[in-house]
Amino acid sequence: MNILVWAAWYPKDENSYNGIFIKKHLQIIGQKHHLQILHITKHQSFSFKVKQKNTDYGLERIYFIPDFKLISFFSYLFIPIYEYLSIKSKIDVLHLHCSYPIILFAFPLKLFGLKKMVLTEHWSGYTTYDGAYDRMPPILKFILKKRLSSLSAVSVVSQVLKNEMQKRNLLPEKTLIIPNVIKMPIIFKDNKPKEYFSFITICTLEDKTKNITGMIDAFNDAIIFNNQIKLTIYGDGIDENKLKNYAKSLGLLNSYIYFGGYIPNEKISEIYYNHHAFISFSNYETFSISTAEALTHGLPVIASKSGGPQEYINSKCGILVEPQNINQLTEAILYMVTNYKKYDIKEIQSYMLSKFSNQFILGSFDTLYND
Repeated sequence: MNILVWAAWYPKDENSYNGIFIKKHLQIIGQKHHLQILHITKHQSFSFKVKQKNTDYGLERIYFIPDFKLISFFSYLFIPIYEYLSIKSKIDVLHLHCSYPIILFAFPLKLFGLKKMVLTEHWSGYTTYDGAYDRMPPILKFILKKRLSSLSAVSVVSQVLKNEMQKRNLLPEKTLIIPNVIKMPIIFKDNKPKEYFSFITICTLEDKTKNITGMIDAFNDAIIFNNQIKLTIYGDGIDENKLKNYAKSLGLLNSYIYFGGYIPNEKISEIYYNHHAFISFSNYETFSISTAEALTHGLPVIASKSGGPQEYINSKCGILVEPQNINQLTEAILYMVTNYKKYDIKEIQSYMLSKFSNQFILGSFDTLYND
């Protein structure tokens, strides 16, 4: 099947996390289908630039456009038409990843012969926590709802996102849940330190959603009872300096809490194997890929009940705590250290493989395309 993919989010380069979950979906779909991938992004230059790359899962074209509203409007309107007309005879499906705002500009393609349009939704803006959709002007919400109802088929990445969108009457009755793709390790390694217990978190360093300061506070409290624990925070983002300064103000930076920076995807398995357990203390997650990937590498996890994680975490693979409840997180950290040997690494990996195998995900997308 020939598929034109329009991704609202997508990595601009090899060092970008933005939209990496969409790229991982496409890497699986591209094993069976022919993909042409379109992404439009803004930059500070006054020039237009197109970055094209042939990959083993499809042809990527990223359009860099000047950051002006009028230019953005016409770019979002005409670039997809150009992409579609250039390969019109070969396209079976237009697959949108994240509806807003691109779904508003995709429907003119039907005037040029497009027959089928499907959507995979990742956006937390449709949830009560984020509230972006609820804050939209009524006319924009009306148009968006009409566009969503006109799609041939829809999938979402978690049950919690499905529930939130159905509550707003934004989804057809038959909506598939196709989870995010998570990295499945080929072999298992055990490089964990012997002299202390090592926690890890991997996330975008954006404190409003990820609540990393709350995690640091809980870790600071846990150290009072057990000073043989360490936490490494991997990732980058707008709050990186703020978080480093906060850890430094508590006397934790580079003694109990470390910042490891950005991790290339090909090195992520090695990073997981260097730690005992994973922590996510987000206020909201539609899925949380890093938490799920920690489990596939055999790490038990501590995660907040932030949406997606409670759909796949049970007592055999981790501990769930209430969002923003620092006392619960502190207790969970101490419990994890004391009871770590109760978690069966191979059982955790086998459980995750049964829920998130690439074959299951690819089969689900086949269903989406053929509905």
